[in-house]
Amino acid sequence: MSSRTAASWSAPSRVRAAYTPSKPSAVVGSSCCRACLAGAYEEAVGDDWYSAPALATSAAAPGVLVAGEREVSPATMAVYDVHTGTARRTAERWLPDAGDTQDLTFTTDGKNVILAGGSPYYHQMLRTSDLADAGRYPAAAYPNAVAVAADGAIAAGVDSNHGSDVFMFTPGTRVSHGVFEFASGDSSPLLLLLLPAGLGWAPDNRRLFAVTRETRQGAPVILRVLTTPGKAATGTVLHIPSTTPSGTRSLTGRLASDLPFPPGTTVTLTRLDPGAAQPVTLPPTTLDANGTFALIDRATARGYTTYTASFAGDALHLPSRTSIEVHIR
Repeated sequence: MSSRTAASWSAPSRVRAAYTPSKPSAVVGSSCCRACLAGAYEEAVGDDWYSAPALATSAAAPGVLVAGEREVSPATMAVYDVHTGTARRTAERWLPDAGDTQDLTFTTDGKNVILAGGSPYYHQMLRTSDLADAGRYPAAAYPNAVAVAADGAIAAGVDSNHGSDVFMFTPGTRVSHGVFEFASGDSSPLLLLLLPAGLGWAPDNRRLFAVTRETRQGAPVILRVLTTPGKAATGTVLHIPSTTPSGTRSLTGRLASDLPFPPGTTVTLTRLDPGAAQPVTLPPTTLDANGTFALIDRATARGYTTYTASFAGDALHLPSRTSIEVHIR
């Protein structure tokens, strides 16, 4: 017996900027004191690094330089004391599950550093003093940028060709409270991708800058100015056998989104019988821990029947719905 699946997805001004790519070089955090890196950079490059590492400093941790290995996996992280003209390594850690550091930045208190790299599929947070694990911010696959505002707000960016591009976190939480999703425009099938280390906060903490580029060859770099994070897109999927006998039948489906759904999230299912003007609302169904739902329905009217699954949306998710037509014989 064949089956039928239905799915649907519910889905800031632009400033153009010139950008000239350069040879691989160190990526320095926005709060970095460049003067203190002059001698430290030479020491770091010659200190068994595969390539120029990503670097970060913070006014909250004076004289401390953190370096992350790029273009290699697994990657090595190191902390240097740069109070003097010679960088002295004070901590080192080989990260077997992490690689290709794209960006790193300090938290506002200087006690931790947040990493963005090709793996793992979350933004790692390490303790500055000894590089021990200090937490994580689970955004999405392929982290490539991170920025921390003066008030502590964390913007975690990913290299994504579908779904959300930037996830917003409150310090210490594991659930994003809002997202930004880039798009070239309603009439264009092209995507905008966030470039590595392409996030930075304005001093007023009200604007987040994102450096992006379309996927087409030769496309210009576009500077996005982001203000208010939005809700995450939500997908509704419904599975029903395309042909089913009169009587009872199983309806299954799921909700999908970049942000998790809270416990008790419900999906509304309706059935429009052949020749009927109004649909019948079925008993509400609640998502399980995996975001799936299931319901048994009984219908005896023969002909083509339309089932619809709807999610009303919530504080973090956009609404979504999908319909599917089945033949009841």
